[in-house]
Amino acid sequence: MESVPALSLAERDRRWGLARELMRRTGVDALIVYGDREAGAPAAFNVDGYFTNDRLGSIVLFVRDEAPTVLTFASMMIADHLQARYRGDTQWIEPDQIFVGKTGSHLAAALKHRGVSSGPVGVLGLEPYPPFYFDGAIPFRTLHAVTEALPDISLVPVYRQFFELARCAARRNSAWSVTPRVSASGCVTR
Repeated sequence: MESVPALSLAERDRRWGLARELMRRTGVDALIVYGDREAGAPAAFNVDGYFTNDRLGSIVLFVRDEAPTVLTFASMMIADHLQARYRGDTQWIEPDQIFVGKTGSHLAAALKHRGVSSGPVGVLGLEPYPPFYFDGAIPFRTLHAVTEALPDISLVPVYRQFFELARCAARRNSAWSVTPRVSASGCVTR
C-alpha cells in the first residue's frame, strides 16, 4: 500500500515565507489567519491548515519573521499534536507555539505581546466566502474583542492577495499530482 506523501519542513518554510511576502506586499504589520472549526459545513474555511499542517480550526498569527503563534479552540489539539510528535510525525509547529484560547481577547493579547498594538493587520477570513460566510468566516465577537482591546489597529482583508500568491506557488509541491496542468492564469501546476 502506498503512503500519502508527507509535507516537508522545506514546504513549511516556503508557505511561511509566502505569509511574510503577503505581509510585505500588503503593507501590514502582522497576519491573522482564521480557521473555522473542523467539519464546518460544506464550505469550511480552513486556511489555517495551509500554514500549520496540523489539526484544523485555529487562528494562526504571523508577526514579522518570528515563528507563528497558534491559538486553538481546545486542549485536545495540543494532545493530538503531542501524540503525533510521539509517533514521529514531522511537526511544523513547536509545542511552545500553541495556546488554547481561540478568542478575540486572547488574539489581542498575543498581538500586544508580540509588539503589535497599532497599524494595519492583515486578516485571512474577513472577506465573504459563499455559500455560508457572506460576512466573512471570522466571527464578529472575535473581531470586536480585538478592536476593543487594540483600538489603534486596522484590520485589512488580504485573502485575494493571498490567493494570487499561493496559486502559482502550489506548482512546486508536485508530490500530490503527477499530471501537469495549465491554469487560466497561465501557471503550470502539477
